[in-house]
Amino acid sequence: MGYINVILTAIFVFPVLAFFITLPYIIYNYNKFGSILFIRTLLIYLFILYLLSAYFLIIMPLPSISYVARLTTKVQLVPFDLLSNIIRTVHFNYKDISTYVNLFKNPFVYQTIYNFLLTVPFGIFLRYYFKYSFIKTLLLTFLLSLFFEITQLTGLYFIYPNAYRLFDVDDLIVNTLGGVFGFLVTPLVTMMLPTKEELDLKAYKKGTKVSSTKRIITFIIDIVIIILFLGLELLIDYIYRVHNNYILYLGISILLFYNFIPLITNGKTIGYKITNIVISNEDNGVCKRYQVLFRNLIFTCIYMPMLYYLYLLFRFINKIANYRYSLLIIIGYISIVMILSIFTLIRNFILHKRFLYEIITKTKLSSTIEVPERSSGSRSAESE
Repeated sequence: MGYINVILTAIFVFPVLAFFITLPYIIYNYNKFGSILFIRTLLIYLFILYLLSAYFLIIMPLPSISYVARLTTKVQLVPFDLLSNIIRTVHFNYKDISTYVNLFKNPFVYQTIYNFLLTVPFGIFLRYYFKYSFIKTLLLTFLLSLFFEITQLTGLYFIYPNAYRLFDVDDLIVNTLGGVFGFLVTPLVTMMLPTKEELDLKAYKKGTKVSSTKRIITFIIDIVIIILFLGLELLIDYIYRVHNNYILYLGISILLFYNFIPLITNGKTIGYKITNIVISNEDNGVCKRYQVLFRNLIFTCIYMPMLYYLYLLFRFINKIANYRYSLLIIIGYISIVMILSIFTLIRNFILHKRFLYEIITKTKLSSTIEVPERSSGSRSAESE
């Protein structure tokens, strides 16, 4: 029951830790492949969940410091001492069914099985996803087991005054055998899963398309950078007490990042660079600088402030109109916003039509991701 509670603890802690641990890896993969595959992300999540569970299993339950202070550090350095303990404590009679049940109740037996199974998933992951060789899997499994044993020997890195669990060389042997077994059975366990090469090829092919999701992610990245730059401008304004118009600061930030930077980076904002997108002409060729400038000026001066323009129009009409028409003006304002939003959603994000400013400037967004020859070649070779 204690082991189940440890696993449940890992499951509850996992989402927060997994976000911080896997985010750099996901960003790296997105930058490399131009896409994020659900199954790839799920595999990494499962791998981290397994490592968290394994780690919690070897350190928990945590005793009190006063209890550990009374313990004496124990180290078991005799190889295969476990076998002698099992032979000494197990009285096996193959004719007696109860003997088989009692066999698994023996602490030396079930601890051996537990230590063996603990690293089986590690060997499977190393061979299936990371494509490690037998020797490398053997070495890494041994090092993982050694890390677990050192964690116990040092009393959780000297947080405790003494070790509260036994350092056992047999655990190193059994853990390592578990990883080796996982390596050997990987083809049986993963026969229904796509290979890493197939995942890479699928990710590359998905990355060659500029999807609506990629557009939105790119826009969010650029907006976050603009907001950070705006915050820097406001900080400078506060220090020197300039008290200029904050809308002017926002406009400067937008024009800088959407117009100046793309002119010197061949049509790429920082968001475009991260998501592997570039502004190209209708034939997927390199745009002229005036096309990039014209396109981004329309986007930043007309499209982005559209709601702000409607808001100014609403305020203007509300001032000159009679008060009784204010409700009607508000309803009209909301209706226009909703119609524009629905039109954009259907035309540009569902039907994947180009935006009006892209049609006017004869530009579009293209992916810079290309499928490597070795990926496509290996796939074609497999199909043959």
